Amino acid sequence: MPRHSKRLRKKRRRKPAAHLLVIECRTSLLQRQHLAFGSSLHGELSSGYPNKTVTLAATDTREELTRRLAEVRTAHERYRAIVLVAHSNANGLQMTDDDFCIWTTLASWLSALAPEHLFLVACDAGQFTGVCTLFKHLPSLRKVYASPVPISPAQAQHLTLLIRQLITDRRVDETTLRLAQGISLLAHRGVLFRWTRADCQAHNELRGHAQTIAAQFLK
Repeated sequence: MPRHSKRLRKKRRRKPAAHLLVIECRTSLLQRQHLAFGSSLHGELSSGYPNKTVTLAATDTREELTRRLAEVRTAHERYRAIVLVAHSNANGLQMTDDDFCIWTTLASWLSALAPEHLFLVACDAGQFTGVCTLFKHLPSLRKVYASPVPISPAQAQHLTLLIRQLITDRRVDETTLRLAQGISLLAHRGVLFRWTRADCQAHNELRGHAQTIAAQFLK
C-alpha cells in the first residue's frame, strides 16, 4: 500500500472519547429544589478521578445549552458516557426553562457527542417506548440506565456506584448492577433498569412493555 494512503488513514483516526459528560438542565431551579445531583456528582468524580475527563454542562436557557454543548464538543469530540439530570415525564425532558424535548429531540441534541452509555437521572425516563426511541435515533448508544418511575435524590445516589465502575473498568458488571438495583429497591422502593439495544428488537417488545407496566406498581 502506498505510504500516502497510510498517512491519510492515520489522519482520519478519531480521537479517544472523553470519559464522562454531566448535563444538568435548569440547574438554578434544581439548586433551589436541592436536586442538583449533576453538580455534586461532577465535584465528587472530578476529585476522585483526577486523571479522567469529567465535564459539567450546567445550563438554564437554550442559549446556554447550545453554547455549552458547542464548547464541550470543541474540547472533546466524543463522550463515552453522559449523565443527564432533568425534570421529565414519560414523553421527554425539560431541557431548558423554555424547551420540553421529546425523545427524538433529545437524541438530536446528543447525537454529535456519540455517547455509548446514557444515565438519565429523570423521573419516568426509563420507560420502554422512550428508551427505544433513543436507541433508534442515537446509533452510537449501547446502554441506557434510568428509572421507569419517579426517582428521588436518594435513589439517584445508587447510580453513582455504576458510574464509578464505568469510569474505572469501562463497563458495568452484572454484580454491581444487581447490587445497585437491590439497594435502591429495598431502601427506597426505587426501580433502576439497564436497557440495551437488543431489548428494543421486535421479539423483545412485549417483555419491554411488561417490565415498564410492572414497575408502576412499585411507585
